[in-house]
Amino acid sequence: ISEGVHNEDGEYFLQTYADQTGSGLAGKTDSHGNIQLSGSGALGDTLTNIVSEYIEGARVRADTFGYLQRSFIADISQVDAEEAERVGQHAVIASKELDSGSVILKRQFSEKYHCDVEVVDLHKVAKHTKDMPEEFLDGTKPYVTNDFFEYAMPLTGGIEPKTQIFV
Repeated sequence: ISEGVHNEDGEYFLQTYADQTGSGLAGKTDSHGNIQLSGSGALGDTLTNIVSEYIEGARVRADTFGYLQRSFIADISQVDAEEAERVGQHAVIASKELDSGSVILKRQFSEKYHCDVEVVDLHKVAKHTKDMPEEFLDGTKPYVTNDFFEYAMPLTGGIEPKTQIFV
């Protein structure tokens, strides 16, 4: 289950659960007030507790993937690796010259895939969430559209999808 699972009103499950139960396990925020959705295991722990409460005697376990998907060096996207290195180099330079900021990749839409690296004011990106564009989602079923594949394929280095992608 995605850490961003939410109800029909767009409220995150973890935040709703924390508000309703007073749970300290879920609903934590980062220094900018964003709900911490990943990196804590809170969603898996919360769901495990809920299932354990409702199914007596059930042995319930949840694994939270974090570094797992990043540990397969043979499957790395060359584009992603190069961009990560560029962002890191830019961040080092920016940290010497600026008091604060956030390094971003700004995609340039042309025939050949390219991103510019920029530093933006932290307030322009902190506490903001960018949802997946509607044109990337097939409104009739939980699949992504061809527009999504056209956007994402250069980032993967050209790996052909092996199956349908659900959202």
